[in-house]
Amino acid sequence: MQSLADRRRNWLGGRTLYLWGASKMGFLALGKCKAWGLRPAAFVDSDPQRQGGRHEGLPILAPEELLSRPERNYYIVVTSLAVDQISRACQASGLMELLDYASWYAFFNDAQIPPPPNTMPEPLAAGYTMGGKIPVVYAYSDERSIWPPYNTGADYEAAFRRLDTRDFEYYFGEIDQYYDALDQWDFTGRTVIIWGLNDLNCEALAVWKGAARVFVVDYNRPFCEHESITVLTHRELEEQAIEADFAISHSSFEHDGLGRYGDPLDPDGDFKAMRSAWEHLKPHGILFLGVPVSLSGQDCLRWNLHRVYGRLRLPLLLKGWSCLELFNAHQSGLSPLWTRLAEPTVPGRVVEPLFVLRKSDRDFPDDAHLGERRAALAAETSSNTRDPGLLAEVLAMIHERRR
Repeated sequence: MQSLADRRRNWLGGRTLYLWGASKMGFLALGKCKAWGLRPAAFVDSDPQRQGGRHEGLPILAPEELLSRPERNYYIVVTSLAVDQISRACQASGLMELLDYASWYAFFNDAQIPPPPNTMPEPLAAGYTMGGKIPVVYAYSDERSIWPPYNTGADYEAAFRRLDTRDFEYYFGEIDQYYDALDQWDFTGRTVIIWGLNDLNCEALAVWKGAARVFVVDYNRPFCEHESITVLTHRELEEQAIEADFAISHSSFEHDGLGRYGDPLDPDGDFKAMRSAWEHLKPHGILFLGVPVSLSGQDCLRWNLHRVYGRLRLPLLLKGWSCLELFNAHQSGLSPLWTRLAEPTVPGRVVEPLFVLRKSDRDFPDDAHLGERRAALAAETSSNTRDPGLLAEVLAMIHERRR
C-alpha cells in the first residue's frame, strides 16, 4: 500500500509545489514537506509586508506573480486559515480543487474527519436552539487541525519570565482576571486539567503557579515540551482514572458539539464537556471557566463558531457547580474580541468573564442560599477584576431557572 507521501507525489505529477501562506502554518508545512522529500519552490502570500521576503531560503511571492503565469506546471497547497478566500482566487484563475490546489488539511491529513456543515443540520436544530428559543446567526469556520500548538521548552521558559513580570499576553487582556483569580488558590504540588489548548497559555499558568502535574486535553493533540505537562486526547482521558484538584477551561466549552475543531456534532456538547470536567475533579474541586455571557440575558448560537450564554443555557451549563467568584477584566466596556465579534441578535454587551466554580453534589444552590449571596454581593464593590455585580446577575439567572 502506498504511503500518504507517495499518494501526494502522485497529486503533484512532477509539477512544482508552492505553499500559499507564509506564516506559522506555512512554516510547519514546509517542515512536513521536507520530511516527505518534497521541495516547495516558494511561498505565496497576500500580505504586502511579507512579499519579497524569504523564509529558509524560499522567496515569498505575491499571488499574481504565480497565478498570472501562462504555464500551469505548478501545484498549490493552501497553508492559511483563509482557505475559502484563497480557493476562490484559485478557481477564478482556472485552477481546480485537488487537481491543481488543495487545502493544508486535504493535502497533509489522511484522517476521515468530515468538515463541519455550513448550516445547522435540521434534525439537530431543536436541540441546538432549545426548541427554537435561541436565535442563530451564521459565521462558518473549519479548524480541524493537523498542526495544533507546538510549545517547546524554550517557549515555556520565555512564558514564565513574562508571567513573572506580568507582561504575559492572553486573550485580549483577560490575563488580568487570571492573575487575580489564581492568586486566591494554592496550586503548589496540585494536579490540574486544562480543557482545550489553542496556543501557549493556561497550561503555562498552571505550571507557573506551582502545579506538579498538568494534563492538557484536546481533540487535536498539541505538543507541550515540559516535564510537568502530559497531553491527552479526550478518549485517552476517559481511559485513565484521573482526578484533579483544579481544572481550567477558557474559550473552549462553548465550542463543543459544533464541529469547528473536528469534534462530533452534538447539541449538548457543552453540557457534556462540563460533566466530564465535573467527573475528573476531586470532591469539591475547582473549575476556572471562561465562556461568553450576554449581559442582557439573551442566548445566541453563532454557527459554527460558538455559543453565547444567557438566561436559558447558562444555568444549565452551571448545573452541578457552586459559583464562588467571578472575575471580569472588561467591566467598563467590551473587550477587543467582542467588539469585533459583536453578536447581531444579542442586545447589549457580551463579555467573557472567568467563573470560579466548585464541584457540588447538588444540581443548583437552594433558593435561600441564592438570596443570601445576591444580597451580600449587591453591597460589595469591585476590586481589581473581581465583579460581584455580574455574579449577582448570574445567580439571578439561576434563581429564575429554578422557578
